[in-house]
Amino acid sequence: ETRTSTKQIDLLTAAKESQLIASDSLTSNKFNWDLSPYKDESATLTKIIDGQLSCEGTFVNKRKVEWPAPYVPANDFYLAVDAKLAKGTKDIIGYGLFFRRSGSKEYYLKITDTQTLTFFYYDGQKWETLIDWLYIPVLRPGQYNRIAVIADGEHFYFYVNDQMISDVENRQ
Repeated sequence: ETRTSTKQIDLLTAAKESQLIASDSLTSNKFNWDLSPYKDESATLTKIIDGQLSCEGTFVNKRKVEWPAPYVPANDFYLAVDAKLAKGTKDIIGYGLFFRRSGSKEYYLKITDTQTLTFFYYDGQKWETLIDWLYIPVLRPGQYNRIAVIADGEHFYFYVNDQMISDVENRQ
């Protein structure tokens, strides 16, 4: 059973109704997403097809592949993406959101189709786990899932399919 408090619903509603800074329907490449193939062993092909950013490839050495979203300076924000794993080994391949990138520092919210979530902070030298693997019963493997984060100062709230999954504070 999943229960959501009124405060959690109000926070998500307020975030969704806040001023829109950037949005991309992916009907064109207006934000100049990097569609060039990687020139290494990953043999990755990235393309925009029918309003979707698609990545196909063979990934080795647990290499991460990422596409920077449009840079919008914001301390407090609501960031969401509808994403799914189209094919691949569901317990190895993850997808999610990178955000608050500053130099070589960044945050990464990772989801897998084994219905798990984890959250990391990279300080430029090493990854620190801020939320260890959590089971997410509301995640629909093989289907599109809305993955969202609300950043409110040093506090982060994580949602999957509009259900709050976890929150954490980090003063990095």
